[in-house]
Amino acid sequence: MPEVSVIVVTFESRDELECLRPLRDSDFRDFEVVLRDDEGISRARNEGIREAAADKLVFLDDDAIPCDGWLETVSTLLEEHDVVAGRVEDPRDHFFSKMGNNRGYDQGDDPGEAETLVGCNMAFRRDVFETVGTFDENIDFGHEETLFAERVREEYEIHYSPDLVVEHEFGNTPVSWWKKQLQYGPADVYRAKKLDEPVFTDWYELVPVSGGSSLSEVVVKTAGKTLRNVSRVNAMIRGVPTPQTESRGE
Repeated sequence: MPEVSVIVVTFESRDELECLRPLRDSDFRDFEVVLRDDEGISRARNEGIREAAADKLVFLDDDAIPCDGWLETVSTLLEEHDVVAGRVEDPRDHFFSKMGNNRGYDQGDDPGEAETLVGCNMAFRRDVFETVGTFDENIDFGHEETLFAERVREEYEIHYSPDLVVEHEFGNTPVSWWKKQLQYGPADVYRAKKLDEPVFTDWYELVPVSGGSSLSEVVVKTAGKTLRNVSRVNAMIRGVPTPQTESRGE
């Protein structure tokens, strides 16, 4: 049985995946790669969990590049922690990546307890899934990781390690960033429905004007917030799936 299973969701062939090159070049050899192309990210991750042979499971996006020592680091961390949130760096370090960092991409230089997970660099011991269940297959973008993290935190501490690093581009144009905000709308509504909370928790969430350190950031963020709110309202009108009840002990 391998020490570590690396689960990657992708529709690309193995030869085209840049994320695998650092793994092949690593001195750490006791690992397997599980590629899943099932429809839906959450379903593919769940099938990857079932297929994986190791008790140490780490998730890597097909466009995320693990940095030196990634496999060794995750194996060591999972000896001490049940759940690990890694560090995600955008190599270009522009203001789109900074705006995206509120999703927990880079949580700083100090290790400690985290509140959320980022899907392109997160790791678990298998018994976590046996305790809390797997990913909600009704949702595939926006909150699939944060909803899972909320369930995980009921039973485990999520340990953030700045030493477990991947490089992952967040987006490099206003259009790509705005597209992400549109995708968040239905996820926001589904999350609110699942947690029995209001979609808009306060009046200021309806006001599209956002702050920023420059005029361009204000414009991009204000447009993004407007699109996200429109997407939320559209999802509220059209409806979202009925939240599923987690199956424990899978």
